[in-house]
Amino acid sequence: MAGCLHQLAAMVRGKSLIMVFSDLLTEPAPVLEAHAPPAASRQRGHSLPHPRRGGGAFPFEGLIEFEDMESPDRLTLDAKGMRTDYLAALAEFRDGYRVECSKVGVDYVPIDTSVSFDKALLEYLVQRQRRF
Repeated sequence: MAGCLHQLAAMVRGKSLIMVFSDLLTEPAPVLEAHAPPAASRQRGHSLPHPRRGGGAFPFEGLIEFEDMESPDRLTLDAKGMRTDYLAALAEFRDGYRVECSKVGVDYVPIDTSVSFDKALLEYLVQRQRRF
């Protein structure tokens, strides 16, 4: 993802609003580095929307099997026992991105994927316009 962001930044000319929709489930440092605009381009208006389903809820109950999307690995666990740890880890993950993005002038926007894309985008743009 970081390589793509660097490539995109090299192609963009002039003032731009760049929005990246990602679950960000990759090593954070290279992604954050790629979002750190050089001083000359800080005013381009970078944004890092972070899709999240159902407001970050953990809707699972009982024994549940999770399958890795990128490998054949599977993990069976008791959802009730994992819920608290999962939600804490997710909050820490989001807070880390929020803090680091704010340091470089990038908006970090968790987006609930159960809300339609156009509505989520409109809400963000209205909030952004109020700030400027």
